[in-house]
Amino acid sequence: MPRVTTQFYSSENASRATEGETGVRAKLFVYTCRFTGKHALVTDVSLKSLPLRPRDSASVLDMGKHETKVYLTDGGVKRIKREGDGKVERQYRLNLGELPVAYTFEPDGKLLYILKDALKEYQTKEQTYGESNLPPGIQEEISQDGASVRLLLDVSVAGRGGSRTRPGVYNIFNEKITVKVVQPATTAEGKKEVLALFAQVLEVRQMQLTFLELGANKGFALQVSGKTPVQVFKKLKFHTSKKNPANQPKGGGPQRRGYP
Repeated sequence: MPRVTTQFYSSENASRATEGETGVRAKLFVYTCRFTGKHALVTDVSLKSLPLRPRDSASVLDMGKHETKVYLTDGGVKRIKREGDGKVERQYRLNLGELPVAYTFEPDGKLLYILKDALKEYQTKEQTYGESNLPPGIQEEISQDGASVRLLLDVSVAGRGGSRTRPGVYNIFNEKITVKVVQPATTAEGKKEVLALFAQVLEVRQMQLTFLELGANKGFALQVSGKTPVQVFKKLKFHTSKKNPANQPKGGGPQRRGYP
């Protein structure tokens, strides 16, 4: 097996920058199998910038120069008769399950040859969604009264089960926007709390908001008038981001997210 670093990275933190001895923050790149979606490797260099092996267009990753973590298993030795010179080369294959993904020419080789089109870069939801491709929980509605924005909500009670989660708006990139409130959303108090929360977050008047119960097991929705889907997305994204001063840690304590 190729030599790999012992530091562990996952898809949850790999898109964040890491800080080395020089103090310079470097991006990490996560790659998954193009066919199964399973994690293949994490490295500090984009595969697009790597040199290609002329014989098979494999990307050549020097793991002696680039910090790398692989999630591959031994795929055995494959002997290939090369075209042109007729020589037989021995490849130490690395697999994800049964699928070959890469190879080396030595059991512990530092040069990792990644097969063409075997991997794709992992994209976080924050990278996937933007102004031209909004999250599924933010929808535009067209009616005789004009256009409005419908927000699909996953509303639950903050602090349930011993959690210290504060009331607020949290993940906006899932199928539904995660919202925490003090009172259940099925109560009058809970509905008022959701309306007050989004009026503050979106900087609109409560009369521009309509709280909707979608029926059994379908959750809740919020109708927003006077705003475009992109405007709503920008407000929600800023509110849940680290750039929001309300989300900055105070006194060295843990960072908090959401509505104070």
